[in-house]
Amino acid sequence: MKISRLGLIVAIALSIAAIPLLWWAGGNDPERVSVEPGPGEVSSATDALGTLGGAFVSSDEVPMAPIEDLVPEPLEPGRFVIAVPRTRTDSTTGWASFRSSLPSTDICSVRNVPYGREVRITNTNNGRSIECRAGVAVFGTDADVVIHTDAFLEIAQLNAAPIPVQIDW
Repeated sequence: MKISRLGLIVAIALSIAAIPLLWWAGGNDPERVSVEPGPGEVSSATDALGTLGGAFVSSDEVPMAPIEDLVPEPLEPGRFVIAVPRTRTDSTTGWASFRSSLPSTDICSVRNVPYGREVRITNTNNGRSIECRAGVAVFGTDADVVIHTDAFLEIAQLNAAPIPVQIDW
């Protein structure tokens, strides 16, 4: 397909004439040009290019508080309380098995968990969980958790052992 030189010149001339015409036609709308918010409205933030956006929202929808109200009062002069979300460094996954020789149903044997810690063992296959206290070392098994037989029956059937578990302490 060959484009003629005359056709190209006409297309460029129409484009050059259409751009100012479209700009002028779109710029005469007083509601689009207004940057000041009306009563009960607050102006929007800037868009990705940094220009003021055209959206306005009701002040009833977005509570606007002065920034001074958002800063908490210090407990002592110069000291503030800062809330930090808890990270889950005290969780792991592994395999659980059972033994009837454990002293009681609330005592369990968990690898790499400090002695005496309260531990939640959750069967990842069905979501059932138990709580026990880490107290006995794991010996003679490849399982990461060994729990009493009666406690194991609360989260799985005995013939399913070893089961995949989530270990939280």
